[in-house]
Amino acid sequence: MKTKLILYSLISLILFACKIENPANNKIGKCPNIDDPISWQNGIVKYGDWQFGYTWKDGYYAIGTGGVVTTNLHHDCNCPYNGNEIGGLGNTYAVYLPSQNNIAVIFRWKNNTFCEMEVFESWEGKTEVSAQMHCLLNDFLHLYPSDFTVSTTDPTQYDAKYSNNVHVTAFFTQKEPNLGSLKKLKIWSE
Repeated sequence: MKTKLILYSLISLILFACKIENPANNKIGKCPNIDDPISWQNGIVKYGDWQFGYTWKDGYYAIGTGGVVTTNLHHDCNCPYNGNEIGGLGNTYAVYLPSQNNIAVIFRWKNNTFCEMEVFESWEGKTEVSAQMHCLLNDFLHLYPSDFTVSTTDPTQYDAKYSNNVHVTAFFTQKEPNLGSLKKLKIWSE
């Protein structure tokens, strides 16, 4: 009787521990948050603990095969998505990170491959050089002294191109350097 009680207690403890820390319960790993940092230097796009690619690399979760990731972000992290179907080769769809009143970040896939991330004013994180939403145009360009050039089509947009065909466009409220503040970042790859 004493042996059975100890055995049942041990089994219960093991099952409890497995339920708490079993990564199979959450296929996505760490869910992205609206205050996660963004980086795109060296042609590698990262959002918090996520790296856009197809494999686990350097301690980052991979965002690559869109159908699987979209399904898991929706179910495991309660992220809304658009489109009639989740996943499937050839589908175009998006996953949203909502803030309290607005959308903070949109991740987009096309033909089952990551193609774009948009970061809006309600995003609370910082870039790899500490730029954040609402920073002035002058301050942003000081943080990226040789990366961005003014767009030829819109003086409130600044464009940069990095290795691996990673592009970044920074959108500002005005073209005046001391008045225009960052309102959106768009990071995409060709």
